Amino acid sequence: ARRRLDQLAIPLTSRADELSGGQQAQVGLALALGTRAPVLLLDEPLASLDPLARREFLHVLVDAVRVDGSTALLSSHVITDIEQACDRLLVLGGGRKLLDLSIAESIAAHRIVETRAPGDDVVGTFM
Repeated sequence: ARRRLDQLAIPLTSRADELSGGQQAQVGLALALGTRAPVLLLDEPLASLDPLARREFLHVLVDAVRVDGSTALLSSHVITDIEQACDRLLVLGGGRKLLDLSIAESIAAHRIVETRAPGDDVVGTFM
């Protein structure tokens, strides 16, 4: 964890409330990976990161999971950010599993449906 914080130039003496949202996410990842837990549960870890930081975050996460042989479950509303980093797509709703597919299966089943209503230009994505 210390090595990762050094790479990010985040001083160990910084208080969490003094850090940006992106820095807080990076500190959280460093601490989580430092535990070497067999399963990591990350709730919207990419939400406060810019696109470059998201790529770096996912690169670090994927490398650590491969090296440690652990599993990471992460929630995200931005599927395009994680499709290269994840093995499976799990969709939950109302406390139930709605969908559980490999990334390849989900891409093969993906369809875009365009709907148009008066004064509306909505694009919906459905499986």
